[in-house]
Amino acid sequence: MNADTLRRALDMGRDLARRLIERADRLHPAALVVLVAVLLAVGYGAGVVLVAAAMAVVTAVAALLKAGAVLIAGWLFVRLVYRLAAQVPTRAAP
Repeated sequence: MNADTLRRALDMGRDLARRLIERADRLHPAALVVLVAVLLAVGYGAGVVLVAAAMAVVTAVAALLKAGAVLIAGWLFVRLVYRLAAQVPTRAAP
C-alpha cells in the first residue's frame, strides 16, 4: 500500500465518520445505542482480525528465520566436516 492509497483510504474513513456523526445527531436515542453497539462490535472484530493477521505474519517471519538459521548452521557444519576430513593424514598405498 503506497502513500496515496493510504491517504485516500484515510480520507474516505474520515468522510464516512463525518457523515455518520451528522446522521447520528438526527437518530432516536435507542437507534443511537444500537448504532454504537454495532460499531463497537465491528471495530472490535476488525481489531481481532488485524491482530491475528499480524501474529500470522510475525509467526511466518519467525519460521523463515528459524529455517534460515538451520540451513546456515547445517552448511557450516558440512564445511567443518570437510575441513577436518581434509586434515586427516592418509596412509600411503603400499
